[in-house]
Amino acid sequence: MIAAVAVHVSIETFALKTPQSFVAALSRIRLRSVFNPYADRCPEYDRHDAARIRRRNLVRYLEGALETNVDTMWIARDLGYRSRDAIESGNLAHYGELMHEHWMHKKKRSSLMSNPEIDRWYELARASGAIGGKVIGAGGGGFLLFYTEEKTKLRAALKREGLMEIKLGFDYEGTKIL
Repeated sequence: MIAAVAVHVSIETFALKTPQSFVAALSRIRLRSVFNPYADRCPEYDRHDAARIRRRNLVRYLEGALETNVDTMWIARDLGYRSRDAIESGNLAHYGELMHEHWMHKKKRSSLMSNPEIDRWYELARASGAIGGKVIGAGGGGFLLFYTEEKTKLRAALKREGLMEIKLGFDYEGTKIL
């Protein structure tokens, strides 16, 4: 089944001179039936202040890019292409290394990307066989995702910390309306 949606969008020109003005403009965008993570929260999964946290993280991300004179979007894009190549070639250990590289870049961009507890869990996971990992989600909640070739060791270490393992899989169907 193929579904098509016609959306009329009016684009305004903003004088976006600062990260704050860009994020403010982004959070004002409203499209019917489209979730804007910088304006809305998912009542089922997000904390009450999730949109505010996402806006703050994006501002810090943009400020960090300006401060370091590094276009971190290009770094993320490059890591995405390299990750795709590692997965397609079957070199999953290299994919794990790229996950770790991405995590390190992410933490440099903003102190809000993590917290001491997540850092401790991440380091424990690395010491317990994880090659790399990342935080998935936003808005004050989410998941830790790791790549390891030592599943038993990693599972035992994280279970001792009280973390719950959630099985996941890949979906090749794409977006669908439920």
